[in-house]
Formats: sequence, structure tokens, C-alpha cells
Amino acid sequence: VPTLNRNHVHGLPQLVPAPAAIAAFETTALSIHRRIQANRECADLLSEVRDSLLPRLISGKLRIREAEALMDEVSA
Repeated sequence: VPTLNRNHVHGLPQLVPAPAAIAAFETTALSIHRRIQANRECADLLSEVRDSLLPRLISGKLRIREAEALMDEVSA
């Protein structure tokens, strides 16, 4: 903050959470972070599959049954 002088806030008391609260937060936050990462990876994979299959489906070079078989291979 441009107008904030560090000398005005340097001496103010600070609240520090208990170690148990910090540990609980870290556990929860890590779990959420891992799920976000897994969702991103899944979304990326689905985008790649869509981008590769859709043009071939539209052009008729690929049939639905063939696309389903390819999807089964990717998901396995």
C-alpha cells in the first residue's frame, strides 16, 4: 500500500494460529489442490480427445462405434 508506513504497523500485535489449526488447513488445502490438479489433467485429456475425434466424426471419416472404441482405449 503506497501510503502505508511500515513503522506504523511494525509494532502492532499479530495473531498466529495454533499449530493444529495450521495442520488442519494444510491437510484440507492439499486435498483440494490435488483434486484441482486431477481435474485439470482430466480436462486436458478430454480436450485432446475432442479435438482429435470431432473433425473426423464431422467429416464422416470416423463412425460413432469406432470413436467409442477409441474412447474406451483412452480411458483404460
